[in-house]
Amino acid sequence: MRRHCRRHALLAAAVGLAVAGGFLGQAEAQPGPAQRAQPGGGTAPMPGLAPTGDEISERRIPRYHRATPRIALSGPLTELGVREAKRLGFNSIIDLQPDPARAAEERRNAEFARIRYHHLPVQGPVPDDEVLRRFGELLADPGNLPALVHGASVDQTGALWALWRARNGVPPQIALVDGETAGLSASLGAVRARLDLPAPAAAR
Repeated sequence: MRRHCRRHALLAAAVGLAVAGGFLGQAEAQPGPAQRAQPGGGTAPMPGLAPTGDEISERRIPRYHRATPRIALSGPLTELGVREAKRLGFNSIIDLQPDPARAAEERRNAEFARIRYHHLPVQGPVPDDEVLRRFGELLADPGNLPALVHGASVDQTGALWALWRARNGVPPQIALVDGETAGLSASLGAVRARLDLPAPAAAR
């Protein structure tokens, strides 16, 4: 009788370990916080997710637009805006303003706030191919993400975003709409020309 009870107890323990092991295996197989699926396929680290729009202070980060989970666009930043970007979890600021004096001031503010700062000046109405190439290099560095991109106006960031989207395979008409959503307005005609899109029928 004792042998039978002991054998039964060992069998129950083995079954318990097997069940527990099965649960552990399932837990490991599921994507955890470090491997969350992203829109469009693929995975990205959860720390790379951009802050959500409802956390943004419009007074500090004007015209905020969350373009992707790890890239946000906005209007020009003040010192308070740079600090806000750091507080919200952005790893870098990409500044498109062409004015070197403003860039130098913002760089100092970024150094004080301990957030990466990259000056990518856009000369003229829309960014050229060299600016787009360098923009891609910055985004390819995981240490720069999530990134907050801003210019002298949202028109400037909207132009960059439209051209960048088209450069990465998005149909030109959709890329143009993406740029308008981000604030593209005054440079709409110039961006349309760069994308080889015909002028609207009403404008012909």
